[in-house]
Amino acid sequence: MRLAKLILLVLITVLFSQEQTQIGNLIMENVPEIPDEVKQRTQQYRNVRSASFRSWDPRGSGMLIGTRFAETTQLHYVEQPLGVRQQITFFNEPVGGGSFCPDSDKHGFLFSKDIGGNEYYQIFYFNLKDGSHQMLTDGESRNGLGPWSEKGDRYAFTSNMGNGIDMQIYIGDLKGSEPIQVVTEPGYWVATSWSPDDTKLLVVRYVSITESYVHIIDLTTGEMTEVNHSDKKIGYGGAAFSKDGQGIYLTSDEDTEFKHLRYYDPATGKSKLITGHIPWNVTGFTQSDDGKYLAYLTNEDAISKLHLIRTKDNKEIPLPALPIGDIGGLSFRSDNRHRSLSFDNPQTSGDIYADIMRTIVNGGIDKRRSEVENSDPMIDVTFRGEGGLLVIHENSIEYVNLTKFSQHKIPVLETNEDLFIATGPIEFNKLQKLKFGDTKMCQITIKEMPHGTHYGYYFYDVDGKLNRVVEALDKVNKFNNEKYQ
Repeated sequence: MRLAKLILLVLITVLFSQEQTQIGNLIMENVPEIPDEVKQRTQQYRNVRSASFRSWDPRGSGMLIGTRFAETTQLHYVEQPLGVRQQITFFNEPVGGGSFCPDSDKHGFLFSKDIGGNEYYQIFYFNLKDGSHQMLTDGESRNGLGPWSEKGDRYAFTSNMGNGIDMQIYIGDLKGSEPIQVVTEPGYWVATSWSPDDTKLLVVRYVSITESYVHIIDLTTGEMTEVNHSDKKIGYGGAAFSKDGQGIYLTSDEDTEFKHLRYYDPATGKSKLITGHIPWNVTGFTQSDDGKYLAYLTNEDAISKLHLIRTKDNKEIPLPALPIGDIGGLSFRSDNRHRSLSFDNPQTSGDIYADIMRTIVNGGIDKRRSEVENSDPMIDVTFRGEGGLLVIHENSIEYVNLTKFSQHKIPVLETNEDLFIATGPIEFNKLQKLKFGDTKMCQITIKEMPHGTHYGYYFYDVDGKLNRVVEALDKVNKFNNEKYQ
């Protein structure tokens, strides 16, 4: 009886002593105040500054990134690897997007934000020429950013401006014209890709994680055609036109447990499975601008893995192993050789790295590899050749000569000479070779050339003399031409 009275007393006390606290749209009841000591102690964990990739600058090697400033994420511009973060936006609200216009003459980008956390996101254009920005949407509806057209004269976006409920597809421009609605069907729609000639738009209607539908919109006629029509429910992920416009790359769980990467041919209505050999979800993919390469990510037992294939035959290109962690922000730069990726793991806060397609020449055999440029010190990449090691450190390349090649026949090299290695990029899309001489070890310190000068690298030779790589290459190539031709 006494226990029952005690329980009743506790219930009455709780019922009549409820304290309600409201922070924005969050209403909390009977949540105790967090002691100041705990708040201060957890600052070092709650205020870790990370960065996320947004888009490459079409005018050069720089990129837009998102990183927190004060209480919100803002956009910053980074001109080069390990360069200073130049803050571009200064709003009270967090900024989304940050998609550069493909037309480099415009020199601006799209971004989105709401007001006071109301989640009615508006789309803005930021002009980097004068630092001004303008709202492109109506200021009342909820909007979501979509892709730029290939020419950079239009952009697609999702909005509920039609009826305040359905998220449908519109096309806008920077001239202030009234947006053109291209999807009127109900549901939640997103635009994912423009065809190379900007006459078609790829859109997806999302229903659930296991049910979605992909369509091609002919922007000339307005006709909408379903991709891979099926009576069964299929969950799609990403979808993009191939760079030649003849097909579509997409991820789906059709007839499988996982979302695999596939190539769909609209002309035949057939699709080809690309990643059937990997029993894991493909979480994202991107193509090089020339369409020769496609990089994709898989989530393998909660660990991100980076893959690279050659699109002409879907052959996978071996890549160096990256540290265990979460990878995102995958995107090729317009030179078709640099890739961006965001990396995060328990030892490091999220940051962005540049990865270069490069060729290492080992014993006359070209082996396509990828190197991590300006990476975290934990990322050391080693390539073993016939008699030598090429070790990629944080800001340096170290070549360790293990033999004198006395037992190996090296093309265009005498047996008493060391290995030639490709150090590029010296000039875009050009394979260059550099001779290091008869040294047991040669340290090369990479230094990016001043902005606006010829793109290339400097290196220190074993005598401590600073050399420009292209000048050294000219001498080596001249020597080879005279001696071996």
